[in-house]
Amino acid sequence: MNPVKTMTKQILFFSLFMSIFYSSFALVLPKDKARNSAYAPMLAASSSAISHIVYYSDDKLYSSTQIEISNIYPNPANDIVKFNYTLLEPMLKAKITIRNVLGSVIAEEELSHETKQLDIHVNEYTAGMYFYTLSINNKSIITKKFLVKR
Repeated sequence: MNPVKTMTKQILFFSLFMSIFYSSFALVLPKDKARNSAYAPMLAASSSAISHIVYYSDDKLYSSTQIEISNIYPNPANDIVKFNYTLLEPMLKAKITIRNVLGSVIAEEELSHETKQLDIHVNEYTAGMYFYTLSINNKSIITKKFLVKR
């Protein structure tokens, strides 16, 4: 038996147990695993205990019942970086924070319900690595890195 599959199933069963125990839980699975028939019974059996399912992939930074947002692009960047997004809840407050490698905030942009794309001009940033964080309702959700090249 494949040890990776065994470990994955053990983790899923443990997650199911914890979701029932704590009654508020987000199950994080890649889209191909969530649709796989081997995982479908576990998801169906636990649907009452799971508050929402969060998917991740290479092109999406984050996707849930509240928001869908792309990863930053282009990466590496020279002039402008962009995010495509959709806010799915009207009262949702989301923002992107850009930090340098020392952790200093370089930029902070609120995601508007009226627009579907955020452009950040990085032409005045020095070449190097930066980090961007998605925050939803003042809670940091995910952080990733991007490069600025000259």
